[in-house]
Amino acid sequence: MAVCTRRGAVSYSPEMINGQCLQVTAGQRCTGVIGSAKYETDSEACPACLATGTRNEKPCGQCYGTGWLYVRNRKR
Repeated sequence: MAVCTRRGAVSYSPEMINGQCLQVTAGQRCTGVIGSAKYETDSEACPACLATGTRNEKPCGQCYGTGWLYVRNRKR
């Protein structure tokens, strides 16, 4: 699993690790870097979409449609 260091968005593309986040919001590219989230405790199921990645038939805004939230640095 890979995760954006700025937004916390989760990705399942290991080839993206150490690269820049590709997310663009309001015409601005994210300044985060994709890092490794290799431990099981690094992420948890998204409570907003119940780990499905969708809400009201659209991608979940809280987990960016992945169904998971990066929590490694947020639990401390």
